[in-house]
Amino acid sequence: MISIKNYASSKGVSPQSIYQHIKRYAAELDPHVIKENGVKNLDDFAVNFLDEKIEGDSIVVIDTKKDDEIRKLQQENKNLLYKLSTVQDKVITQSNHIIELQRMVIEEKTKKKSFWKFWQPSTHEE
Repeated sequence: MISIKNYASSKGVSPQSIYQHIKRYAAELDPHVIKENGVKNLDDFAVNFLDEKIEGDSIVVIDTKKDDEIRKLQQENKNLLYKLSTVQDKVITQSNHIIELQRMVIEEKTKKKSFWKFWQPSTHEE
């Protein structure tokens, strides 16, 4: 006995395509598809029958690795979004720091001008 999911995986097709075959050949396969604990399993007859039909059938083979690839890409996307958020936070922090430094430089220049103006001789003639 083998589950439909495991059988599909071993054949490199989607479980949906196996269900389509079971539906198409219901008269022959119904007694050989056994449901146990909510999981549909195929007996040896069903496996041999489907092996012949799948090999001779023109149903498009679906790469079962696509779901795994989608999950990997979704996880990679989440990781990249997290990294982007971290970098954005750093940029905002550095920008705020730069703004504060610029403010301090402007204040310092203003203080120096006032100080030097104090010591400069007056250009007014009285």
